[in-house]
Parts: sequence; C-alpha cells; structure tokens
Amino acid sequence: MRQFILTGLVTVIMTLTYGQDLKNEDKELIKTEIQRMLKSDQKYRSLLSYGTLRQETADSIKSLSNDEQMKFMMSNKKKLAKNISDSLWTMQNNLDLENIIALEKIVTKYGWPSDNRLGDKISAEVLLFHTPTKKIESMETLLLKEVKEKRMDPNQFGMFVDNMRLKHGKSQLYGTNIEFSRELMKEMPPTVDDIETTNKARREIGLEILKEGEYRTKK
Repeated sequence: MRQFILTGLVTVIMTLTYGQDLKNEDKELIKTEIQRMLKSDQKYRSLLSYGTLRQETADSIKSLSNDEQMKFMMSNKKKLAKNISDSLWTMQNNLDLENIIALEKIVTKYGWPSDNRLGDKISAEVLLFHTPTKKIESMETLLLKEVKEKRMDPNQFGMFVDNMRLKHGKSQLYGTNIEFSRELMKEMPPTVDDIETTNKARREIGLEILKEGEYRTKK
C-alpha cells in the first residue's frame, strides 16, 4: 500500500512538473533556438523554390501572398543548373535533419513549444513541414502525446501528419490541408481515402468532423 502511494505521488509530481508553465529563462532559450532553426529552414530552400541564387529576388517573392507565390512557382520556367540544385538540396537536407533533431530534444524536455506557452508568435510548427523521412514516425509518436497532454493544437498535429502523407504520395488522414489544383489553378478541399476513417481519427485527437463539401474522396 505504501509503495502504491509513493508511486502515485511520484507520478503526480512528475505530471505537475512537466505540465507547469515554462520559466522565463527557458522561454527565451527555446525562442532563440527556434528562431535560429527557422532561419536555417529557409537558408537554401527559398533559392531552390524560386530558381534563383539572388537572396534579394527570393525575399521579394516571399513578400507576395501565398496564392500569388504559388502561381509564380507554377509559371516560373527558371531553373538552377542540376549540379547547383543538387548541392543546395544536400546542404538543406542536412540542415532539416539537424533542425528536427534539435526540435525533438526541445519537445522531449519542455513539451511542445506552442506560441501560447512561449508567450510570443514563434510558429515552431513550420519546422515540422520538412521533417526527414527517417524521423517522421518518432516525431508523430512524440507529438501525439503532446496533443493528448493539451500542449499541442490538434490541428497542427493533423497538418503535420497530413503533410507527411502528401509528401509520400498518400491521401490525407485528418483532412487538415487545403490542396492546390494545378489544372484549375486554385485551392480545393482536402482529399481523403474514406471520410468515416478520417472523422474517426479527427474525433480521437479532438477535431470536429468534416462535413459534406469540406472534403473530397478519391474516385
């Protein structure tokens, strides 16, 4: 009985400690690290996306709306030489792996660094979009725990999972991402395999179900 009480007490203490508000010094440390990672996340990616080696040109395009950027990228015929492109991608992929490993350590130690917990607009979720394939499974497991502990927005988690599925040629599970039609040149509702499976998965993480007109299914 005594052992049971002690075990329960330790569990409660650990839960309270892990779930408590972050200390100010921890917040600043985390924000500084995430800002560094966000900068390296785009170090070569913007140049590759816009087919230019001029940072000024890339910055100018990034100032456009998302829709205008997408249309530019779809119509832009400029491409970097293959040897240059391959070299930039190798360097960017290495940075992506370093970033996700660093983010994984932050989440493991402090929990998901949401804007609300940090008290500032940081958008750490942006880093998840470029998770290397070999880290997807471990990050999904880690972040699902954060959703259940109410430290991570379930929609952000759903977007991470759906983005990774789209990246590997699969339909979305949660239906959180608006898709862009190359044929129609406009945004379209998300595509899912089966709406019942999708809505069941959405309920499990605390999202409202998708209604008719809010999704598409493969024919």
